[in-house]
Amino acid sequence: MKIFKTISKDKKSRTGILKTPHGEIETPVFMPVGTQGSVKALSPDDLKDIGAQIILGNTYHLYLRPGEKLIKKMRGLHKFINWDKPIFSSYEFIWKKINCQTNGFFPCRLFHD
Repeated sequence: MKIFKTISKDKKSRTGILKTPHGEIETPVFMPVGTQGSVKALSPDDLKDIGAQIILGNTYHLYLRPGEKLIKKMRGLHKFINWDKPIFSSYEFIWKKINCQTNGFFPCRLFHD
């Protein structure tokens, strides 16, 4: 399965659709930032009402609070924050935590629990 489909191009820019296990994202996209698992002052319904397709999170903040054990107990980040769409987060902290070689790159991932 192709995860990115280009819709249009113009010189060095393009639009497209990114396919994830939690839905499709039309690009380019604005990503509201969720700190410690939530976008401050907006509920998941508010985010959907304004057209948010994805939330940007910070793995390190999630590790500190609410913490890995609580997220696992709640059966994953999507259920914990009541968000059924994609979540994008930096993955650098996890790589460093388990001492993996990053070769100068800072990998990122989309959560799909």
